[in-house]
Amino acid sequence: MDYGGGTPDELMLPLVLGGLFLLLRYDRNRDEVQTKNMCLQGMLAGSVFMMKFPNTILWAGLLLPPVVYMLARGRWKKLITECGAVIGGFALVTLPFIAYLLIMGALADCIDICFRYNMLYTSAGMTFSEHARHALLKALDFARSYWRYTAVILFGFLFLLLRRPRRLLPFAGTALGFLLLGGVIFWGFVYPYAAIPMMAFSVFALTAFFSLIPKTWVQKLPSKGRIPLLTVCMLLLGALIVRQNALVRSELFWPGREPLETCQQQVAALLRAEDGEEPTLLQVDRQDAGFYTAAGILPQERYFTTLNSTYAVFPQVLDAQLASIQAGKNEFILLTWALPEVLAYKPEEERTIYDKLLYATEELYERVATIEGTALQSGIPFTLYRLRNEL
Repeated sequence: MDYGGGTPDELMLPLVLGGLFLLLRYDRNRDEVQTKNMCLQGMLAGSVFMMKFPNTILWAGLLLPPVVYMLARGRWKKLITECGAVIGGFALVTLPFIAYLLIMGALADCIDICFRYNMLYTSAGMTFSEHARHALLKALDFARSYWRYTAVILFGFLFLLLRRPRRLLPFAGTALGFLLLGGVIFWGFVYPYAAIPMMAFSVFALTAFFSLIPKTWVQKLPSKGRIPLLTVCMLLLGALIVRQNALVRSELFWPGREPLETCQQQVAALLRAEDGEEPTLLQVDRQDAGFYTAAGILPQERYFTTLNSTYAVFPQVLDAQLASIQAGKNEFILLTWALPEVLAYKPEEERTIYDKLLYATEELYERVATIEGTALQSGIPFTLYRLRNEL
């Protein structure tokens, strides 16, 4: 809770690694029908699709070279069989989720928020050429800012190309997948943690490191000793790049530090200060920061959290929250900009909606306390309001 991490970008990292591994294994027996291998690729792609669907484009890059290879060789039966295996694996993962959403009557909402909204806010009103230029500049800026991360990946690609220069299928697949994944990540709004899946491509640098170890040394090791060696090498590689991305969070929560009462715990204590019915809470104009979870509260509103877009792009969220406040639907309201100095940072053209939200809250609710944010919310004051008794 608010310690950092837990994003789908981190969770899909082993899935991306799995896709790279299966491509390399496919290349070893490229002329055989590999139904199981391709089915697993489809399952991995389906899992990523359910987490963050744009990143599924990685498998277009991984699987296109094998498809081209089969077309060039005229292996039509093999092509149809393996494409069917990919589709079958993809369906095996996604269809249960679709069935559940249909049963719960939530499929339309899922499509609206997970697909339509994401395509809307990432477009940012740019043309295709503007997007391409934006993606290139952002990628170059990322490569410069996280140069250790970039150097490790480039070294791994160079090793993959030079190791087996005549076996271009795995290199073409990984390079194309890398470019397509990077294009999607840097296409619109860019957050540092969004590039974590690209960290999987550093595995080739680890392979290069192992190739430098004389085979006689490895052969002398007992079979049980090779696994610790591999673990140490992976930790060394991770230590090199982990500080270059969003995997490491605030030092306040490192082992050995004094426990800190988070802002979420402080708000939860205030919500539970009085006995009675279960409290209801609406956190306004901010993404869910763990306050509901800390207090054990199930949100009552559809838009209980904001999304990665401005009011001008997607006004439905704040409009719905304003209507909820005006109707007094929730016992408690949590604002992040109730203080004038915080409100001053809001865009001028969007100040009206924030004024309305603050006015409605001040009119129907009374202030309980202002809590300073901790960890990822550090420097942000949260003001808790409670519905006036006369209502």
